Amino acid sequence: RLIARRLVEKGHRRILYRHDRRGLVSVERRLSGFLAEAEGKLDVIVTRPAWWNGPLEEKEIELLMRDTPERPTAAVCW
Repeated sequence: RLIARRLVEKGHRRILYRHDRRGLVSVERRLSGFLAEAEGKLDVIVTRPAWWNGPLEEKEIELLMRDTPERPTAAVCW
């Protein structure tokens, strides 16, 4: 929740959230808390890469490289 709040305070509106796909309870709770705080304030794009600690995947790179208002202004990785 604190990260989402801080991103809003800093003026971010569109966030790439890189989520671990292993389904661990702690990871799911972090995502739930982030999304709860972000609701109505941030547009969050959640990705679930094959390797949580690996390099960015093609879809994530494409999102971050867009030259449009739809490009995320920040990224969160868990």
